[in-house]
Amino acid sequence: METLPKSIGNLKSLKDLNLSINQLKTLPDSIGNLTLLKELDLQRNKFIKFPKSIIKLTKLKELNLSKNCLTSLPESIKNLIKLKELDLEGNKLTTLPEAIKILKERRVTIYLTEKDKESPEMYMDFTK
Repeated sequence: METLPKSIGNLKSLKDLNLSINQLKTLPDSIGNLTLLKELDLQRNKFIKFPKSIIKLTKLKELNLSKNCLTSLPESIKNLIKLKELDLEGNKLTTLPEAIKILKERRVTIYLTEKDKESPEMYMDFTK
């Protein structure tokens, strides 16, 4: 699947959405209407830019964007105030926003490499 229909935003009771292993490059703005969503799996797609509509998902606890082509993250990622786990392994991130420090202060588990998943105590320290 290369595109997601705008009507996805009508599924307002949805709590878990798995869109992994597709060819998605963008998400429709209507995904931001899924305000009860707690888990979003977007691994193994073709995202180059972080989908801005995700920031509206303020109840999101788990976000998997692993194995995409992301090169950066927006500062607004800090607005995902319920986030507990963020998987970014296998992307092309060269820098991380200052907002990552805020996520770490909230004790969000952030995976940047496969090794992070094997050894949770080895997470990169972004607070320094």
